[in-house]
Amino acid sequence: MKVTVNFAAAAIGLSLALAIPQPAWSNIKNVVDLGAGNLSFDYGSSGFGNLTAWYVLQSGTVGSSGVAGATGLSFTAHTSPSLPLSASGTPQLLITYDLTNTTGSATQAIKFIAEVEPNGGSNRLDAAGSSIAAGAGEPNAWAIQDLNSATFNLDQLIQQSGQLNDTNGCPALCDVDFALQWSIPALQPGQTSRLIVSLSDNGSHNSASFLSATHTDPSETLIFSGTAQVVPEPSTSLLLFAGLGIIAAGVFRGRWGSAATSCG
Repeated sequence: MKVTVNFAAAAIGLSLALAIPQPAWSNIKNVVDLGAGNLSFDYGSSGFGNLTAWYVLQSGTVGSSGVAGATGLSFTAHTSPSLPLSASGTPQLLITYDLTNTTGSATQAIKFIAEVEPNGGSNRLDAAGSSIAAGAGEPNAWAIQDLNSATFNLDQLIQQSGQLNDTNGCPALCDVDFALQWSIPALQPGQTSRLIVSLSDNGSHNSASFLSATHTDPSETLIFSGTAQVVPEPSTSLLLFAGLGIIAAGVFRGRWGSAATSCG
């Protein structure tokens, strides 16, 4: 009898659990590739946003789609996981921007800016936050602004001055627009500037520095971060392996010579 009652209780509990509405899948999803690493995407249960990439050159600011033509360098962008995503999406989306010096001379210093416009819900009001740390690969400038501001526009700042101002212009709930900036040193022939931008709605970030936009109803947060590095030219790697091969060969010959002397 006791066993029968337990099974009955379990059946009732299961039916109640199935009757309770389950939360919407909370992931980066419905990502649309707008070209050159520019994206539109959904996140959480009702969030949506856009990501735009910029390069700041001596001649002015250009979108990632125009950087190859403006510099003569090679540009590629791809996501991880690759697009299209499965219906469930991914808790963290990584977007890699590679700018490679395919010319015969060094480039000028360049800046890279990634701008995100998150909207946690239909009213587009979010609370913005920032956590900025110094270090290798970390962004060296940032900005947060209200898209509805009549006195300041983040797009204008990026395109006209090419420099973010480390300012949170959105201290209360607002229609958030924010950006991170990295300085890229002069690239030698064959070197690649690699920027990896991260978007997540599970709290993860790929750098110590990050910006966040939190919606209150429903309560969910988009985290925006990124890292930068310069990938050495292929000839450097070849020289390294060649040097290691020479050292290994020398050690082998030394051991073989010692063994031959002992046998003699």
